[in-house]
Amino acid sequence: MNICVTGASKGIGKELVEVLLRQGHQVWGCARTEVRRQKTEGRDDESKNFHWSSVNIAYMDDVLRWKEEMQMAHFQPDIIICNASVLLEDMQEGFDIESALKVIEVNLSGTLQCIDAFLPEFLERQNGKFVLIASTSALRPSPRSASYAASKAGAVMAFRSLDLQYASKGVRFPVVMLGPIHTDMWEGKMTSLVPLPETAAKKIAAFA
Repeated sequence: MNICVTGASKGIGKELVEVLLRQGHQVWGCARTEVRRQKTEGRDDESKNFHWSSVNIAYMDDVLRWKEEMQMAHFQPDIIICNASVLLEDMQEGFDIESALKVIEVNLSGTLQCIDAFLPEFLERQNGKFVLIASTSALRPSPRSASYAASKAGAVMAFRSLDLQYASKGVRFPVVMLGPIHTDMWEGKMTSLVPLPETAAKKIAAFA
């Protein structure tokens, strides 16, 4: 399948790219910074199946340029995994509205912009899937970032609403709700009980 992954340069997104390539999928990753893959012998076929674009999903122009690059390469996405996310501490010294808005722009607005760009062709084909990589932060308040929890909750509700509207037309909007993962966004202690990103990536790949 042709699968797109946003936020593919690090953490869960980077590991997800590797898992999907090993499974034989064509993968197009995007991120604000270059996606650097680990150098491993015997991966020529995987390298041919990997494409990358520099995209900030907070900017609609970037998202549309990404779509154009796919069209020029005759890459028709089957699944778009909405993984890109940022966490900025917006309550350390009063409420930092600028940081809060940046989080909303990426985690919520950016995700919805990806849907806006690709939904028409999915509906035309009556087939396609947008997968949201969500977090239990959508279900509980955070002492670090009010906007992060709000953005995750908003994205989850948006996907559930979109699925209600478009599932009958062949386009689905599943949500993967992750608990604590060993990334720089995890707010708690790093212990053996907190899974590594590659563990989460394998579960997500099976789900997608």
